[in-house]
Amino acid sequence: MRKKKKIIIFVAITLVIASIICFVSQFWDVVLAIQIMSRYKNQGQIRLLCKTDHQVLFDACVELSRRFASGDLKSGQYNVRHDPHPDVAGFPKAIIDLGPNGVTIGDYGEVRLEMMGGMDHFGVSFYPVDYKKPPFVGFKLGDKKLIDGLWYYDDGYQERPEDYDKRIDALIQKGKIRNQAEDQRND
Repeated sequence: MRKKKKIIIFVAITLVIASIICFVSQFWDVVLAIQIMSRYKNQGQIRLLCKTDHQVLFDACVELSRRFASGDLKSGQYNVRHDPHPDVAGFPKAIIDLGPNGVTIGDYGEVRLEMMGGMDHFGVSFYPVDYKKPPFVGFKLGDKKLIDGLWYYDDGYQERPEDYDKRIDALIQKGKIRNQAEDQRND
């Protein structure tokens, strides 16, 4: 009987240790995934906010909106990065080069470029001049106006909008300084 108790205790301790190892391993996998996603988001924000000519991007969105108005494109989601929709091949170069996950064209010709989805969305939204606003009470065009008709949106604004806005402003300013320095080197 005593040997049986020892075996049961040994198996129980082994299971507890194995469970702890599995938990810690999964915990670190989650931490690593969050770090990777955070780094990916930061790189995407820099590309979108600092390295993209917003007027060129606006013009590309205008083109998609016009193609929708002419019936060449339908409203809906167009995957760009993964399993691209066949119509994406004809999208403006500025949008393809930016590399969003997807482009959504709305029923009124509005265009939304989603850089990252899932648990942490961000991207830009374009609204044509004749956009019927607001479609519902509480609707907002975006979180930060980049230029007339082009808005940046980001889930980060939901928790502490003022602090996050300062962070985004600093990122944009840093990008402007970097771009000016690059322009001077190229001259």
